[in-house]
Amino acid sequence: MPQGGDFMRVKSVLFSILQTLPKVSGIVIIIFSVLGFFEPKSLTWAVPYVPYLLAFIMFGMGLTISPEDFKKVLQHPRDVFLGMLLQYSIMPLVAVGICHVFKLPPELAIGVILVGCAPGGTASNVMTFIGRGNVALSVSMTLASTIVSPLLTPVLIYVFAGNYVNMSVPAMMLSVVQMVIAPIILGVVLNKYCKNISKAATTVMPLCSVFVIALIAGAIVGKNAEHLMHAGLFLIGVVLLHNLLGMFVGWLVSRLVHLDYDKTTAVSIEVGMQNSGLAAGIAALHFATNPLAPLPAALFSVCHNVTGSVFAGLRRRGSLQRQLREDAK
Repeated sequence: MPQGGDFMRVKSVLFSILQTLPKVSGIVIIIFSVLGFFEPKSLTWAVPYVPYLLAFIMFGMGLTISPEDFKKVLQHPRDVFLGMLLQYSIMPLVAVGICHVFKLPPELAIGVILVGCAPGGTASNVMTFIGRGNVALSVSMTLASTIVSPLLTPVLIYVFAGNYVNMSVPAMMLSVVQMVIAPIILGVVLNKYCKNISKAATTVMPLCSVFVIALIAGAIVGKNAEHLMHAGLFLIGVVLLHNLLGMFVGWLVSRLVHLDYDKTTAVSIEVGMQNSGLAAGIAALHFATNPLAPLPAALFSVCHNVTGSVFAGLRRRGSLQRQLREDAK
């Protein structure tokens, strides 16, 4: 039987793992994607459950939110609105532009546009923290874009992808409510009225969310492994371009409107990092006749975590250098 000191050391190691793994989510997602590519059957069983897996992730997000967090959204209306405006304008427009420039076939074009029309992803909050950005602003922007996603995401998909395929906007709105809003509300309620349970759950939920996102990405990659062998590098390049352009425009506009360094970091990361899980869920539910539609979302999960980590590292270094210069004055 382990002694008290041994137990505390094991507990400390486990806690460190729980804290560290979400910060290297890109590596975990890459591992699962590679596994899905070379051993598809090990992960493709999860494809039918993508909407439920996304709901689980959103429930975990809700567990970290308190009613007071909704008030924070109103405390920085200008900055939050700027982030949302860029999120729901730049990313869809860049997606459409990429589809036209590279003449993507309808199935892939739908997938790229789905990613562009999604709200911000929770991974952006982690990357903003790593990059010493304004975490409160990042969380507020993610929360705000998620709240309006049942309306804006389906409408934008209809506007930009309606020429590729017939779709039902009301049905899509209901799906987003079921996959995103309802689980978040459930998590918020549990956080408010069952503090002990929510506190214990939030310790492991970030780690669980990383593995669930990785599972979604790996399952979709596995399902489309054969297609990736033919167009893998090209499609990765397209998705990477979409992601990087989003970050760049977010950074550029933030500089043009003279946001602080930490807010610029938050906006740049928020705009470039999408809720690719939601895009995959919508593709699975509403574009089942287009089997390649979820693939850009899966690849985006890989790309935006890798680029987000690199960008966050650069911004963190810049923030530390700025602090050193100020301390030297």
